[in-house]
Amino acid sequence: MFPLLGKELIEEAARKRTYVVRMLFAVGLFVVFWFALHEQMRRLRWNPWALLGQGKQLFEIIVALLFTGIYVFLPALMASAISHEKERSSLDLLLLTDLRPYEIVFQKFSGRLIPFLTMLLLSLPVLAVAYTFGGITSQRVWAAAYLLFLTCLQVGGIALMCSAFCGNTVSAFVSTYAVGGVFFLLLPVMCVMSHELGVFRWGRYWDEDVVFAFFGPYIYFERSRSYWQMLGRSIPIVLSTAVFFGAARFFLQRRSAVKSGNVLLSVWRFFDRFVSWGVVLVGDGGDLPGADPIAWRETNKKALGKVRYLIRLSLLALVPAGFVWVIGFANGWRNWHSFDEGAAFVYFVTWVIVALTILVQCGTTIPFERSRGTLDVLLTAPMSGRSIVAQKMGGTRRLLYVLLIGLGAIMAIEMYVRAVCDYQRIHTGWWRYTVGTLVCLVIYPRMLGWFAMWIGLRSRTSAKAIVNVVSLAVAWCAVPVVLFLLFVVFMNTDDDETALLLVASPAANLVFAEIDEWPWDRDAAWAMIAINAVWHGTVLLWLRSRCLKYADKYLGRIPTTEREGKTG
Repeated sequence: MFPLLGKELIEEAARKRTYVVRMLFAVGLFVVFWFALHEQMRRLRWNPWALLGQGKQLFEIIVALLFTGIYVFLPALMASAISHEKERSSLDLLLLTDLRPYEIVFQKFSGRLIPFLTMLLLSLPVLAVAYTFGGITSQRVWAAAYLLFLTCLQVGGIALMCSAFCGNTVSAFVSTYAVGGVFFLLLPVMCVMSHELGVFRWGRYWDEDVVFAFFGPYIYFERSRSYWQMLGRSIPIVLSTAVFFGAARFFLQRRSAVKSGNVLLSVWRFFDRFVSWGVVLVGDGGDLPGADPIAWRETNKKALGKVRYLIRLSLLALVPAGFVWVIGFANGWRNWHSFDEGAAFVYFVTWVIVALTILVQCGTTIPFERSRGTLDVLLTAPMSGRSIVAQKMGGTRRLLYVLLIGLGAIMAIEMYVRAVCDYQRIHTGWWRYTVGTLVCLVIYPRMLGWFAMWIGLRSRTSAKAIVNVVSLAVAWCAVPVVLFLLFVVFMNTDDDETALLLVASPAANLVFAEIDEWPWDRDAAWAMIAINAVWHGTVLLWLRSRCLKYADKYLGRIPTTEREGKTG
């Protein structure tokens, strides 16, 4: 009855990755619940009877974690649903079957959603434990189930729409997070900032229910006191979901034959028709590859191949710095405390966008060649595997420089505000922030790039590479923090040696440098900055040497020494 759905579920069940991700999700869920329960017991002075009637907080912590998992992981699982068929040139054959377009959309969506829902069902034991403690009404339980499922449909609809629109998995992945970021984060944040800072006078038209009308967590935590109120507030989510599925159905046929290409490059060329007046201020150099043909192909055939395109991307990278400038201007540049929270939020969000861009771009460069069948042609070139990998990474160097412009601009603005607001501690706090942030800016982007390349060399498809790279990067940032909390909370070891675990997490060091709060006292913070630089610099060199040394092996090629031995 549902042949495509059955095929999708069988393929998911045959993948080892399905069970590994499910296990990791369950472990993370139970660890978070364990921490929340321990903190609740400590607050109640270890009196188990006092815990009765206090289950609401535990329940809502797990629900918030599930919402976060939907927004973070479901797009990565759903983005390749249709774009993967385009990469294999099998979507046209699928359209020739008896299945109607809406049936293909429904079965493709269900084939990716059902495995994800089984992951959410792993939360039932901990939710049941929280429910037994009391303090939770049945209405809150049903509201959580309803809004979680509705959020899955909404986020999955966005991912499926982008998958039907784009010609390859990488474009679908990036487009999904870009559309979702604008829809769920950028537009609400801009409305709130314009209202709080007085940039735009909303007056009596301001209403948080309108700003967050499409955001499921807001409805659950703020506007779900009754069944009818919850159902009424969820109507915008239902309508937006219907629009996304309708767009996916429309794009499925209209863009079934779209060729894989660079969307951003097409946008730049479209703008060239209106902004080019025959005047060339900066030349683009020669049109021949020279000594590095692969690096030349990676740059000249993509959005970073022209100087004017680099300038446009640099201007886009400065948009977050513009938000920070507006925050500082609205606060008069001298009110540090009111400036700090907004600037830190923009800085962390920008780092997340930069990290995802680097991971996707570097992690899919080799799997993309494999999926198109061009890697075998590339391997016939009289070049070593080391040279191929090095030039592939060299083609992403311009991207790293452009992304660093935005982060560097935010850093420069914060350095100025810290200097203005912190005259007495200019030689301590200002220098700690400057050096700590510079270490992160210099080491982390290249380290993430080589990490993604290492995972991409071992992945066969772009979809698998994206899921593996993002999942392992999140684990890299989260596991050291979790281990530190385990030692502190359950073993009562809050010493300097335990704090060294946090150095292994890139995310933790970013937070420490930004907020100037360190596990050790501030006088010893310089030691942690130095350890961070040495440790992650060593990891960067190890990843680079690993990729270059075993490039032939990862590319499926006989190593150079073995070829020379056989020919000799």
